[in-house]
Amino acid sequence: MKVTAPPAAGVRHHWADLPDSVRSAALAGYFLAHSLMPDPPGLPTVRAFQGAQAAAALEWLRGRLGRRTR
Repeated sequence: MKVTAPPAAGVRHHWADLPDSVRSAALAGYFLAHSLMPDPPGLPTVRAFQGAQAAAALEWLRGRLGRRTR
């Protein structure tokens, strides 16, 4: 029987091997999608924080891809 690593271990390894621009795009998408959700109870500023993180990741990504900002 062949023993393999658990799927999570393979995903983490694969994530680390991705180019910075791909990881930045994924994180920007995550933060942007979550920033559009309703505020969770007791955390009224978390969505604004996530929106700011999305903006920073997108700005960094634009720079990496050689695009002008706004």
